[in-house]
Amino acid sequence: MSIKVLIILVALVIAGWCGISLVYVPITLDGVDERDLRFVLSNHQVSYKSGGFNQTLVPLKVMLNRSFISGMIADAQRVDWYYAHSKMKYPCIPCAGKNYQGIVFLKGCPFNKGGINLSCEDVKMAEQILQVADLKQWHINRPLSDYYRQYVGSLNSGHRMVNIELSLKGRIPDLFNGMGAMKDAGDRLLNVAIDLSDGKLLFLTFDEGGA
Repeated sequence: MSIKVLIILVALVIAGWCGISLVYVPITLDGVDERDLRFVLSNHQVSYKSGGFNQTLVPLKVMLNRSFISGMIADAQRVDWYYAHSKMKYPCIPCAGKNYQGIVFLKGCPFNKGGINLSCEDVKMAEQILQVADLKQWHINRPLSDYYRQYVGSLNSGHRMVNIELSLKGRIPDLFNGMGAMKDAGDRLLNVAIDLSDGKLLFLTFDEGGA
């Protein structure tokens, strides 16, 4: 019997004495770190406590509600859900397709001063160009599906450009710092420029100063 199962069984016995709503047990969500987990719990109005070893504890009744837990996992893995529930209220739209998901920053956003608005169809075209790139040529060793995207459109000599910042999946709130805010990120942060008018990938780089 695993330790996790034993903890839950002991908690069930205790619940019979003091009421199931008063018993707290550790919770983990696959692929979600503690900071993201607590952000999701707060936005679902679930009370939690801090346990030993930086564990997050929630009421046992929450752990027993598997459909609710599944919904929280799904939310925690969607970058657009984070934008919708964070304090960041920049004008933006979510776009997603095969092997990509991200946010398009629209005109009026600090990251898109004097730029143009992109549609999800524009993003799809840019991704089709990006995803056939020879990653070895650009010294990229991770698959691009491992990254969340942030998109901004601009005009350059009449050409419609798409600038993309790709952030390695893991801690989605890091995206809230804004485009260009992460430093010394290594291949955890990629920068891309695509000329939609010519259908060309202009560059795909990462911060070589990072670890």
